Amino acid sequence: LDHTRDGLLDRRVDDIMSAPVLTCRPEDEAESVMHTMTEKRVRHLPVERDGTLVGLVCFNRRHGHFCVDA
Repeated sequence: LDHTRDGLLDRRVDDIMSAPVLTCRPEDEAESVMHTMTEKRVRHLPVERDGTLVGLVCFNRRHGHFCVDA
């Protein structure tokens, strides 16, 4: 990974992360979450409940996969 990303692994996380962090809730509708991910151009969206990470929503546009990991 590092040899193709111009020293990505030598950088600090806060240099490459998205901020503010976008999140969704377990009760959100999947269509709404996909819309947010498309609009904000993100492929991964943390799922939180009461400020605690409870899962991760992933979307791969190329393959049309939408997954939720808990």
